Amino acid sequence: MDEFLNSLGDFSIYLSVFTGLLYLIGFRKNSKSYRIFALYLILIALIQVGAYYVGRGHLHKSNLYYSHFYYLGQFVLLTIFYASLLKRKWLYSLVVLMLFYAAYGLIKDPESFYRYNTLGMTIAHAILVLYSVLYLYKSITDKGEFVIVSSGIFFYLLSSTLIFATHNAVSNLDLTKETKNILADLNVILYMLFLILILIEWFRNYNSFKGVYKNGSNEG
Repeated sequence: MDEFLNSLGDFSIYLSVFTGLLYLIGFRKNSKSYRIFALYLILIALIQVGAYYVGRGHLHKSNLYYSHFYYLGQFVLLTIFYASLLKRKWLYSLVVLMLFYAAYGLIKDPESFYRYNTLGMTIAHAILVLYSVLYLYKSITDKGEFVIVSSGIFFYLLSSTLIFATHNAVSNLDLTKETKNILADLNVILYMLFLILILIEWFRNYNSFKGVYKNGSNEG
């Protein structure tokens, strides 16, 4: 079972790279929101490849510091993504605040660079979940782009936040390593489902092989 889940984790990295490259198709012909989301996918794919190389791939060293690049990069690009979809430019101010918070934490405690910033990740995920809820609510009456992706962001980030919170709660308990790894394995499975929703979004709405491009209205 462990070997299967490790293989699934490796496959999720390949699928992440494939998804990012897929969204580069029609990059120039689609909306601003599409281009931002494509850049987000490429960034996450690069971070995952780098983390794998440092961790299980070749160097076999701690790659926890990649988590900072992951949650901050994700927050910045998805905030810009939703600012475009929701047409709320004031959301950019949240990017500044989050980056300031991260920088302050690292200056205050430089060693925290080599640990998970659990509070920062939780705050970032909670705000992104709120974006997705606002956009899904807006889409009820005003159908727009990326409804499937927003549903995926809501379920994946909400679940991921709960998983990390649970992991931290039980980290000091006398549990076997296998039991603790179940939470990490569950997160991998949820991430795979998230990637599948992203792929469904592309094939349904942006499949250039069917000649379908969304030159849409979300250019703000």
